Amino acid sequence: MREILFRGKPLVPNGSAFVKNPQLIKEDGFIYGHLGVNGDAYSITPIDMDQYSVLRPAFKVIPETVGEYTGFKDMNGKMIFEDDIVYNHIGDKKVVDRIIFLNGCFCMDRQAFDYEFTYQDTSKFEVIGNFHDNPEILDNINNTQKVLDKLNEETFVMNKGEKV
Repeated sequence: MREILFRGKPLVPNGSAFVKNPQLIKEDGFIYGHLGVNGDAYSITPIDMDQYSVLRPAFKVIPETVGEYTGFKDMNGKMIFEDDIVYNHIGDKKVVDRIIFLNGCFCMDRQAFDYEFTYQDTSKFEVIGNFHDNPEILDNINNTQKVLDKLNEETFVMNKGEKV
């Protein structure tokens, strides 16, 4: 059975008076734990809260930054979460993918299609960032793809409709 775990960026910045235990916010700026939803308000109760308090308070998080743990780890043993950006090592190539949750399963989001992955596939993944902190990674990939698509169109037109 897989571990159910979420992460999210706190509404209150690290070091605020409201965050009594700033060590609960990890180096990557996320709080990891159990998710609570009340209308539009999202909160996370940290998993390591037991050592700090009997009351186990929840911390409000930015809803758009909430991501679920996939239950898989990358080639370096790092947990893979929804909205992580990974290198997918395919042979001698590195393909950049964003992990998303779609139609009841975790998938890799690519330009042309989405598909689910299995444990065997994640052994070739390497987490390189996340969508919330590193959107430029995907922007760079999308811009490069647009340039390649444009070059392919021009090559097709120059050869009078015949592919080279």
